[in-house]
Amino acid sequence: MPKTGRAADPGTVRLRRTARIWALTVVAFVFAAALLALGNRIATGRFDPRLVAGTPAVEFLPPLLALASAAALLAAWRWERVGGLAATALQLATLPLLLVRWPPWQGFPRYLLAPYGVWLWMTVPGVLFLVCAWRSRRSGSGGG
Repeated sequence: MPKTGRAADPGTVRLRRTARIWALTVVAFVFAAALLALGNRIATGRFDPRLVAGTPAVEFLPPLLALASAAALLAAWRWERVGGLAATALQLATLPLLLVRWPPWQGFPRYLLAPYGVWLWMTVPGVLFLVCAWRSRRSGSGGG
């Protein structure tokens, strides 16, 4: 939260708190998923190339972008504008990849709505941080 001499707008404070709590859930989920994936490699003692043989490269990008987006959400705690912009941009870069791999208009099974739901859930805190930065700057109380 920016250091200022003036009291921040209570609506912005609540919005910032919501963004931070939401970002914590996203960061915890993404890093837990990454640790589970890494732990599986460590537990077996080796990387099984058969697991990825024939897998298109586009399937590896969304998890990597999600990890980068989670790191950007952590940065948004200190620098709202930069972190929020980076997290939102990374999530917006993920959407076309999801649409290419799992187009919802071609015989889309209902259980695959999960990638889009998770994408939306991960995008919201970045947007909230951007709104907080905009409100802080507009009110003249600084901003990240």
